[in-house]
Amino acid sequence: MPRNGSGFYTLPAGNPVVDATVIESTWANPTMSDIAVQLNGVITRDGILGPSAPIKFQDGLVGSPGITFPGATTTGVYRAADLVGFTFAGVKRLVATAAGAEVNGTLSVSGAITFTTPLAVAQGGTGAITSAAARITLGTNVIDLVSKSADYTLVLADVGVYHPVSDANARVFTIDGSLAYTVGTALTFVNMSGPSCSIAMGTDTMYMAGLGTTGTRSLAQFGVATATKLASGIWIVSGTNLS
Repeated sequence: MPRNGSGFYTLPAGNPVVDATVIESTWANPTMSDIAVQLNGVITRDGILGPSAPIKFQDGLVGSPGITFPGATTTGVYRAADLVGFTFAGVKRLVATAAGAEVNGTLSVSGAITFTTPLAVAQGGTGAITSAAARITLGTNVIDLVSKSADYTLVLADVGVYHPVSDANARVFTIDGSLAYTVGTALTFVNMSGPSCSIAMGTDTMYMAGLGTTGTRSLAQFGVATATKLASGIWIVSGTNLS
């Protein structure tokens, strides 16, 4: 007969036999066939017979996972009400939930990481998701070059290099000091066109390096200038062909 809902097996009717019972086909054959069916329905240690349905394990705990190993009983997989976790030596290391995954410890990656959605990187507490902001925050030395062919007021995500398109018009770049730029933010400007472009500061104070003067600066052709936030409300700008 089949196993019950808890997985327990019971011998067919007529069992167990008693002393002096005659071996008859009417009870012996059905019993042997039934046992054979049950033996063919188990998972064997040699791996020849595998499961034909999902396997259910105990939930376990962080310190005693439901799936573990003979030589490391506190390492393995456990399940709580809304998560599945991986524990190593009783320490939670990886947790997966319906919302995503959480790593507890150092994450080492030997290959490339591909993001299918924008990578949110904290930049001034706003969660900027541009590649320029992500690269600066992650410590790489690759900076985006973003051309502007019109006057432009920078936003928090604009951490990178900006230069006007080589046209016949002067451009004005304005740094909005009211935005929550973090101290240490550096904004770099490049002018490859003929007319000078202007670097203006809104609300904050921007000092000219070396002179200490404030106000809008002019960046001539082939000039490069960087404005750096030194403290709350204080910036300094320096560069070549800058006046």
